[in-house]
Amino acid sequence: MSVCAIIVTYNPNMMEFSNYYHLNRKEVDYTLIVDNSEDSMIKKEIALLGNSENTELIDLGGNKGIAYAQNIGIKRAKELQKFKYILFLDQDTLLMKGSLSNYMRYYNELSKTYSIAALGVSNGSDEEYSRVNQIISSGTFSPLKVFDDVGYFDESLFIDFVEYDWCWRALEKNYSIFSINIVKIKHMHGSGKIHLFGFSMVIPSNIRLYYQYRNILFLLHRKYVPLKWKIKMVLKMILKIPLYFLLLPHRKKTLKYLLKAFRDYFLNKKGKIV
Repeated sequence: MSVCAIIVTYNPNMMEFSNYYHLNRKEVDYTLIVDNSEDSMIKKEIALLGNSENTELIDLGGNKGIAYAQNIGIKRAKELQKFKYILFLDQDTLLMKGSLSNYMRYYNELSKTYSIAALGVSNGSDEEYSRVNQIISSGTFSPLKVFDDVGYFDESLFIDFVEYDWCWRALEKNYSIFSINIVKIKHMHGSGKIHLFGFSMVIPSNIRLYYQYRNILFLLHRKYVPLKWKIKMVLKMILKIPLYFLLLPHRKKTLKYLLKAFRDYFLNKKGKIV
């Protein structure tokens, strides 16, 4: 298959990450761990995994963001000159056994008709597969050559909506993206969920809240971003603010990060929060 997995890490729970890493590496030919971690003890433990067979560790020496880390991984995979495909995984992602075989089967079939930018995990549809506008990064399978045409991930966004922005740029170049609904992953989102009036809402950390709001504001100006997504996200931004203040602890801190998101947008400050 010649598949290289790119796993970006940031101060992971090492017991969980080590377990997932050993299971995930069985599915691929090679694993690149690109480490954003800042905790010295965790970095030492990750370094031990980096010495495993068919695994390479790239230590970034600090948190450079998901986009930068993934781009480094893509460039390294190209340098090795022996991979046709890459698989993006988060540190808390567990790929179900046989997922790569399913990806390859659908890629070979769909690529007869479409120029494929990426295949991703289930979007909840009952259909065998679904053509979609965007997919989450974790569990994404892509031909390595597509990055020569579409380009790399936008490092100015740092973390949130990085994969969405890339997907929309791929669509603009007439590529297609599919959710393969029989492929499943185990993946943790946010720090938990709030359940209210029959609905559930992921609780982001304050710093993730900052990146989400700031990046949405920047993405509103990009012509290739779908209008439907822009309208949906603006409505969510407005509606969620009072819910955050009603339901989350540390309201003053939450307000501080939200205000900083708007301020940095108006000041055109991108990249890592400072």
